[in-house]
Amino acid sequence: MFKQRIGLPVLGTSDWNNDESLLGSKDVLPTVYIEADFYITDEQKSDVKNMNEQDIRNYFFGLGAMRLVLSEVSKGNTSRNDLNESLESLKNYEAPFNIITLINRTNHSLRIMKFQKGALEKVGDFVY
Repeated sequence: MFKQRIGLPVLGTSDWNNDESLLGSKDVLPTVYIEADFYITDEQKSDVKNMNEQDIRNYFFGLGAMRLVLSEVSKGNTSRNDLNESLESLKNYEAPFNIITLINRTNHSLRIMKFQKGALEKVGDFVY
């Protein structure tokens, strides 16, 4: 983000997606900006409300991955090599949890979120 001249503090821990961890730090840090490779909305969570947090994340990662693979297969990429070549040039694929832009086998798209006053909201997307 620094290279892109975005002057905002990026704070947080790997526990940003843990409600207890966020709520516990809201008095110390009233506003926290977080970047992550996924963001699941409350509406999406309500569709799978009988699952725990880890299962919800796994569900949406799996759903997004399967939709992506099936989308590529439906375009005629049916061999391993065709699928690999197609995925290597993937840009701006909208998955349920993030936008996927693959560069060197790594997703270079992040969700930028803000935690303020006990609420987590998506601010935007950032591709690096």
